[in-house]
Amino acid sequence: MVSIRLFLFGGLLPLLTIGGSFKYSGFFQWRLDYGDLQKTSHGYSSKTDLYLRRFELKTVLKPRRGIKIVSKLALDNWFRNYKGGKGYNFPKKVLIKKLFLQLEPSKYLTLRVGRDKKPYSGEGLSSSSKLLLVDKSYLFRKVKKSFGDYYGNQLEVELKIPQRGLKFSIATAYGWGFKDFNPYRKKYRLTSKRYWLNNAFLRVEYIPPTLKGDTKALNTFGGKTFRIGLSYAYAGNLELKTQGGNYGGIARLEEGDILFRTPKWKVGTFSLYGEVDRLAYRFGGNVENYLLEGFELQGGYRPPWVFKGIKSETALGFERITTHPGSKNEYIYGGNVNFYFPKGVKLTLALTDRVSGGEAQKVFSFQLQWVF
Repeated sequence: MVSIRLFLFGGLLPLLTIGGSFKYSGFFQWRLDYGDLQKTSHGYSSKTDLYLRRFELKTVLKPRRGIKIVSKLALDNWFRNYKGGKGYNFPKKVLIKKLFLQLEPSKYLTLRVGRDKKPYSGEGLSSSSKLLLVDKSYLFRKVKKSFGDYYGNQLEVELKIPQRGLKFSIATAYGWGFKDFNPYRKKYRLTSKRYWLNNAFLRVEYIPPTLKGDTKALNTFGGKTFRIGLSYAYAGNLELKTQGGNYGGIARLEEGDILFRTPKWKVGTFSLYGEVDRLAYRFGGNVENYLLEGFELQGGYRPPWVFKGIKSETALGFERITTHPGSKNEYIYGGNVNFYFPKGVKLTLALTDRVSGGEAQKVFSFQLQWVF
């Protein structure tokens, strides 16, 4: 059997598969930021930044039943000039986020080999095109940076018990590393030995069988659902080189999340998401342990009325993040309004207020998204 199934940008591109099928999906996000974008010695300076926040193209090839080849290409922050209070000239790169082989020997067992997300954090596993707020939380982004690349070359086993609403995931990665993160002073060099089984990622999810809405969506769309998730991650063989000697250590991450989304009622649709994270680096000797912990809450409401096919959605978010040593606290307040137009178009108007170290940073964002 021959299948030709690929339509892209209004044209027809053929893909020949033998006895299988090919599907694609993706989205564009164009963004304009205005406000306290550049940090100076006297606080923040107001700037304007227009850039391509993300382009993503996901493909799924099914050569035969029980086998999938999944890929995801992404362009992030093209033409962006400011991030985290600093000025950048972002390189124009195409990132291979995902490329893995998925085997499904039965409806209960899934095996993945290749580059994929590590199974921790409900927000991290959600889709970037189905967010309630304009961005994923500062908390998740800090944890992701502190625990190495969220994507990696890994082996993952997923076990499902549909009758009980349970899903278990366990993975180990080879390319786990720190990149540009070091919680200690620059003269302290932090590295990790890279090999299989020096790290482990585990996640357990509970979703009532009668509430199987889209758990990848944090917004008010995707059907009614309820999910509780618990994640744990471990990384060993860390090495910290200091003036006083070399020390070995480990990193541990514990995470819990809850997602709740109501059905479509006469009064509208509601969604609620919460997450708690705790990440610790532990070393021997006189090295003080590093600790990052925090929580976030975000809620959304979609009124029942629709004006000429346009649906609206309001959202509020709050985060608190604490890091040690130093007991530094950060508070992030977010609010936005989303407008959903026909044919996959979404407009977001957002305000993010971040308070850290006695300094406040306010940024207004306007984002246009098109999902295809």
